[in-house]
Amino acid sequence: MHTKIDILLEEIARIMLVTGDFNKNKGLFVGQSGASMFLYNYYNYSENEFYASFADELVMSISQSMDEDKIFYSDGVTGIAWAMSYLAGADFIDLSVGTAIFDNVDKALLKSYPRFFQTVESAGICTYVYERLKDYNKESEGELIELLFVERLVAHIEEIALLEGNKKPFTRRELTEMLEDSPKATLDKSAEKYFSAAVVLRKARQHSIYSEMVDRLSIVIADKLTGIINGMHQFLEDNEALNPVHIRQLQNQLLICFNAWLQLRVPEEEMTQTFISCFVKMENYLIMNTGGRTEKLNVPVEVTCITLMDTINIALQHPMLKDAINAKVDRLVDYLEKEADLVDQFVLNPVTLNIGVTGLAGLGLMLLDRVLPEKTNWEKALMYN
Repeated sequence: MHTKIDILLEEIARIMLVTGDFNKNKGLFVGQSGASMFLYNYYNYSENEFYASFADELVMSISQSMDEDKIFYSDGVTGIAWAMSYLAGADFIDLSVGTAIFDNVDKALLKSYPRFFQTVESAGICTYVYERLKDYNKESEGELIELLFVERLVAHIEEIALLEGNKKPFTRRELTEMLEDSPKATLDKSAEKYFSAAVVLRKARQHSIYSEMVDRLSIVIADKLTGIINGMHQFLEDNEALNPVHIRQLQNQLLICFNAWLQLRVPEEEMTQTFISCFVKMENYLIMNTGGRTEKLNVPVEVTCITLMDTINIALQHPMLKDAINAKVDRLVDYLEKEADLVDQFVLNPVTLNIGVTGLAGLGLMLLDRVLPEKTNWEKALMYN
């Protein structure tokens, strides 16, 4: 399997060398910041300095042309700055915390802290802010910025409380309708909402920010996630015939919801068993309904699924989940080797290739975690842990 993975990794790196300059997006999710994370880690594995040199060029280009008015995490300066911090922490680049790139992003963010909540963007921006709070020195300006950021984070937590504090969990009927009708619409939106809230609350707890409110809200959000996961379990018990596409959608939502739940709670046997039972039913259903045939895979979705499973299994250390991860990786590698054109899997539109952590870089980093002696921890970019 290493040989197959090595071939794929080399192809991913080659594609990035050819296309990296053409993707003008500097961001983390689809652009050059995400690509640089893969290239440096691949250099660490291959020991070919050419990849590090190209990554150096990307980082130089990124740092010289950041649009500080674009504060978003997925393709804006907070995500870019997070990537630079990751690279510096891994000793790939020489970048002290006090450099202008971070100071400028901090000031831009304080100038226009976003007024949206419970989205991946808002959770990402909070993740960047929490990382910065760890690193501030106590000089007068740094202390002022630190206080201002805490003030923004407290307001963010209060907004989550306003949005969720008085809402009841879904009823069984509501959940059944969601699961039957459109898991990619209603449930997708709910999963993102609760995942994003969980990220913000977990980070707030780590920094002892607004502790009483955070503890109360963590219970509220965890209870809602428990209801969704239990609802999925019951739905699978009650429905024998489901479309495999529907099951794949549900499986990713299950993983997102359980990952969010783990960010708020210590693993409990009852909830763990419900999750494992639900996951096994979905896996068995997919195996039965494909009958061993080669199936067309949505590669980005498969990478997301495997990465979520990896992260969850760090907490659970469950042998069934480990076996399922290995099987999914083997299946994906075989599919990419025999059936799929890598470029086709990650084309966003006729002129843009996704080379970031939700695209080619994510695939490459997930595969590197199979062959490197130490994990790259790249999934932190997606806020999974």
